[in-house]
Amino acid sequence: MKPTPFSPQTGKLPDSPAGPGCSGGRAWFYRPALASGSILALLLALEIGFRIYDSAFCGFPFLWDPASSSRKQTTLCNPFLLFRGGWQDYRTRTKRPDQVIKPDGREVVRIVCLGGSTTQDTTAFVEEGITYPTELQRLLNERLADDRIVVETINAGFAAHSTLHMLILLQTELLELKPDVLIVYENINDLTVNYFPGPTLPAYANKFLHPYYLPPEMTVERATLLDHSRFYTWTKARLRTVVNRTIRYTDEPLDLPHAHVFRRNLQSMIAVAQAHGIHAVLGQQALAADQALFEKHFRTKSYNTVVVYPRIAQLVQHFEHYNGIVREVADAHGLTCVNVYERLKYRHDLFADVVHLHAAGSREVAQEFADRIWQDQGFQRILAEKRRMRSLAHRGNGTGQDPFKEEVGP
Repeated sequence: MKPTPFSPQTGKLPDSPAGPGCSGGRAWFYRPALASGSILALLLALEIGFRIYDSAFCGFPFLWDPASSSRKQTTLCNPFLLFRGGWQDYRTRTKRPDQVIKPDGREVVRIVCLGGSTTQDTTAFVEEGITYPTELQRLLNERLADDRIVVETINAGFAAHSTLHMLILLQTELLELKPDVLIVYENINDLTVNYFPGPTLPAYANKFLHPYYLPPEMTVERATLLDHSRFYTWTKARLRTVVNRTIRYTDEPLDLPHAHVFRRNLQSMIAVAQAHGIHAVLGQQALAADQALFEKHFRTKSYNTVVVYPRIAQLVQHFEHYNGIVREVADAHGLTCVNVYERLKYRHDLFADVVHLHAAGSREVAQEFADRIWQDQGFQRILAEKRRMRSLAHRGNGTGQDPFKEEVGP
C-alpha cells in the first residue's frame, strides 16, 4: 500500500474525502467515540465526587446504594409515625451534651414537648444549638433555683406530624417516659389537610397517603438501574424541586371539613394525659402572615400538583380558626393556653419561613411558655409534690428512682 504523502510546509496530512486530516471514513467513529468517552469520564468523576462528599460529610459508606438506603433508614416503629426511624433516647434528642439533664439525686420534673417541626426546631438548633424546649428547660431551672429539683424537657417534635400522629406517639412511646407535664403545640400540619383533595374518611388519609409523606417502601415508585447512581438521584431530586415550584391558589372561600378531627385529637390527647396523671398545657402556634415566607416553605413541595391553597389573607383566617379551637379545648378542660401566636404576630424578622423560626424566635416561644407555665397552678402543685418526695427520699422513706435509670424501649 502506497503511504500517504506528508507536506513539510503545513505539517499536516492532505485532506481526504472523509474530512480534513482523516484517512478513509474513520472520522465518523473516532470523534463520537472521543465525545462519548469524555462524557462518561465526566459522569464518573461526578459520581465519585458525590460519593466522596457523602462519605466525608454525611457519614455514608463510599459504596452506599441510593436506591435502597432510604428503605433501610425508615424501619418504622409504627407505620403511622411518618419520617421516623428506630426508637431513640429522648433525653438527648435535639440537645447539646451540656443540655442533657443528669438527675444527680434530684427530683426530675419531666416536660414532654409534643409537636411537629416547629417543636423539633431544626433551624434554631442549626443556628445556635438551641430549640424552644431546651430554652424552656433553661428558663424554668433558672426560676426554680432549687438544688433538690430539676426540670427536664423532652423534644417530641417530628417534621410533618399532625395531632393524629402525636396521639399515636403519645400512646406508643411517650407515656413510657412518665412525664409530669405534656405540652401540645400544633396547627399548620393539621390545617393543611383541608387543602388536599379526597374524602374526609379515614381521617387525614387524603393528605398523609400522598407519596410525599410515605416511606419509599410504601410508595408505588420502583427503583430503576439509574437509581443506584448518587449523581442521578441528586439530579432527579433537584429537577423535581424545579418542576414543583408552581403553587396553585384560589380566591374562592375554602371549607375546613377536617377541623372537627383536630378538635377531637386535642381532646383525646388531654384525656390520655389526664388518665395517666399528666398535666397538659396547650399552645397556639405562631405564624407570619407573609406571602413570600409562605412560598419560601411550600413552593418546592412535590404534593403541590394536587393541592390548591388559599391566598395569605384566607390562610391567616383559617390558622386563627384552628388556634381558636386550641383555646376552646383548653378552656373546656381548665388548662393553660399559651398564646405564642399573638406574641410573634407582627415580628416577621424572627421567622425563617411562614411558621419556622430563627433561634431568636425560638427563645421568644420558650419565654412565653415559661412565663405561663410558671404561673400555672397545676405546675406549682407538681413542684410542691416533687419537693415533698425529695424530702421523703432524703429521710430514707422514698426511693427517688428515675424511670430513665432502667432501659426504656419499644
